[in-house]
Order: sequence, then C-alpha cells, then structure tokens
Amino acid sequence: MARPPKSMAEIERLSALGPTDRRSTIRKEARHLTLETLAFLVRECLGAGDTELLETVAAHLLKRSRPIAESASQVLRPEDRKDVHSEANRRMLLSLQSATGEEPTFWEERFGHAYKRRCIDAVRTHRTKLHKATVSVHDASEDSSRLDEIDLATETAARIDRETLQQIISELPPREAVAVTLRWIEGKKISGSDSVSEAMGISPRMVHRHLRSAEERLRKIPRVRALLDL
Repeated sequence: MARPPKSMAEIERLSALGPTDRRSTIRKEARHLTLETLAFLVRECLGAGDTELLETVAAHLLKRSRPIAESASQVLRPEDRKDVHSEANRRMLLSLQSATGEEPTFWEERFGHAYKRRCIDAVRTHRTKLHKATVSVHDASEDSSRLDEIDLATETAARIDRETLQQIISELPPREAVAVTLRWIEGKKISGSDSVSEAMGISPRMVHRHLRSAEERLRKIPRVRALLDL
C-alpha cells in the first residue's frame, strides 16, 4: 500500500521547501492537511525530537481525529469516553514513535481506518475493566454478607449483661473496642447502610478482623471465656 495521492502530493510539496519555509508552511496549513500527512509529520517530529513542531502537528491531528473517536465510543457512557480517547491517542503516538524507515506506516496509508481500530481496542479494554470492577463489587458485597453470618460472637455476647460487657470492652484496644461496641452492643450490621463499616470508615473485612481479634483477646480472660462458651 502507499499514501493517498493527496497526502503524497502534500508531503512532496513540503519536502521541496527549505527548513524555515517548511516549518512556517506546516504551522500555517496544518488545519488543512490530510490526516495521513499529519500522521507522517508526527512520526517525523518524534524521530527528530522536534517537540515544538510536534506540539502543533499533534494538536491538529488529535482535534481532527476526535469525530472518529466519538463515533467508536458511542457504546460507552459520556463520562467514560474521555479516558478511551486518551488511551487510543496514546496507542497511536506509541505506534508512530516506534515506526522506523521511510516506508509509510498504516497510519499514513489509511489513518481513519487505523485510528478507528485503536479506538475500538480501547473501548473493549475499558469495558473489560468495568466488567471486572462490577464483578469485584458484587463479590465484595457477598463477602460482606458472609462476614455478617460468621460473626457468631455477636449471638453469644447477647447472653452477657450490658454492664459486664462494657467492662470487658474497656480492656480492649481502642479500635477493637469501637467495633465491638457498635456490633455487640448497638447491634449494627458489619456492612451496608448505618453499619459498623460505615461508622468507622473502614472495609467490612477490616471490621471482621477487629471483631475476631477482640474475641481472641477476650477468650484469654477466664470469666469472659466462660460467658462466650455458654
């Protein structure tokens, strides 16, 4: 494959100019150059380390290619599209930067097609991440429910009179004492709305750790162990 005729003519015309005139012409005409020519110029600037001209050319390329990204990311929520556009642009620039030689890259042959493919790849990656995050939240919710179920000490603690229980709790480290008070005395759930987790600003699993640690400490006290083992 080769560059489109219009892009080839633009590059030939720019190549015939002297360095100063060439830079001036590129800055002046960048908004009118084909996307394939802009891709070529981005690759050229990256290879030469010309960051000043690169900034101008890349800005036009990204602005002009945005409708392609918008079209490819319509399946996503509006708030998610920006991340996808950024990822597609990152992949494009990395691809152009890694290209070597004088042969045109696929970006310089059919830019629209190549960029759309990158956008679709970015959309798929983003949707996979969203799916994994959703599954993770679902699993965490199930874990929290199981934590409520396996907190057996709550039931046994209900057999202890409140005054004795408060005296026992005073012997615990502060964080464990708070968790135990909220769970054993106030009867709050470990997770969810108006829960121990919410009140303490920690995860349900961390609440469970505090409760288990507290129970282990309390069981070392003979009079408490006798009460909990009733």
